[in-house]
Amino acid sequence: MQLLEDTSRGLFIVLTRYGRIGEEGVHQRSPFPDVEDAKKEFQTIFKQKSANEWATAHENFVKSPKKYALVKVHYSNVKH
Repeated sequence: MQLLEDTSRGLFIVLTRYGRIGEEGVHQRSPFPDVEDAKKEFQTIFKQKSANEWATAHENFVKSPKKYALVKVHYSNVKH
């Protein structure tokens, strides 16, 4: 799941991917003109899919059976 900003169109997009890791899966894109509406939708889907509240997930995420788990991603800058 991601909350993205499309600055060229002035939209906020909630992107949700459904499917198993390693498979193509399906993507759902939900556009919103207002960031607060997009955040609310993101938090609702996060709660449904993980059984955790987004506001406290980074501090005390509890893994539930058959629900999404958090995956930490480490980004690095590579100079070309």
